[in-house]
This record gives sequence, structure tokens and C-alpha cells, in this order.
Amino acid sequence: MCKRMGLIVMMALCLGQSCVPATPQSNRLAVTDKLREACGDFVGSDLDIETLIGEAESNLGRGVRKADYVSGMLRVCNNIEVLDGALACQRCAVAVANQVYE
Repeated sequence: MCKRMGLIVMMALCLGQSCVPATPQSNRLAVTDKLREACGDFVGSDLDIETLIGEAESNLGRGVRKADYVSGMLRVCNNIEVLDGALACQRCAVAVANQVYE
């Protein structure tokens, strides 16, 4: 009984002081300045970038490999008739994939 109580007290102290070293939060799903720069010519707002991030995260969660995701996005981008728009789309798609699939 005394031994179990000691373990409970130790666990409470450990959890309260976070005995496990803190790991830095990942910005993997955040709209970053890097994404704003890469996507600025393609989308109009952070909300649009968040939508792209969500789509990439959904694909990752379903087991879609990064190469397959990028390939699919580049095919979509190639359907944009204006060259500058297609290139901006490609740059954004690759940047989102690189961040989400890190």
C-alpha cells in the first residue's frame, strides 16, 4: 500500500513538472511565411492555404505517398491554361506537400 502510494505521488509530481522533455511544436499544419511566399501568386488568403494544407493532410492520413500527391497536384496545375498561373500553382503545391509531408 505504501509502495503504491509512493508511486502515485511520484507520478503526480512527474506529470505536474513534465518529466518528459518538451518537444517543439511542429508548424507542419500552420500557414507559414514560406507558404505565403510560395503560394502568394496562386491563392488569395491564408484561408485558401489552410484549405490546401487540409487537403494534403487528408491525403497523408489516407496513406497517399508524397510523390503521388505531388504528381496529382501537378496534373491539376497543368490544366490551368495561363502559364504563369500553372507555374504559381505548381510552386504552391510543392511547398504545401514539402511542409505537410515533412
